[in-house]
Amino acid sequence: MFACFRLIVYIWKLTTQASNDAWGGNVDDRTKRLRQLMLDRGLTISAVASLTGRSEATVRIWRCKTEGTRVIPANTLALIDLATEQKQGKLDLLQPAPAMPDREAA
Repeated sequence: MFACFRLIVYIWKLTTQASNDAWGGNVDDRTKRLRQLMLDRGLTISAVASLTGRSEATVRIWRCKTEGTRVIPANTLALIDLATEQKQGKLDLLQPAPAMPDREAA
């Protein structure tokens, strides 16, 4: 009976660890955001590398879960987000910014 219980606990720990490793666990929030952006926008590692001007090996490191690896810089993550939104037509970076109100009128 006790051996059966230990086996169930062991299997539960294995499945819990596998689900944590698959997507989360100890992964940095920016790494999760990069993975989600790539999934949502259909980006490949080579596409992210060309958007950011970095090597494919660097992008692979950014996507890695391993403790102590480099995390994608926040400004690079924002660049990927903006660039893919512009390519999808959700954002027009060439449109002029709205006029600022005069300080004297206020």
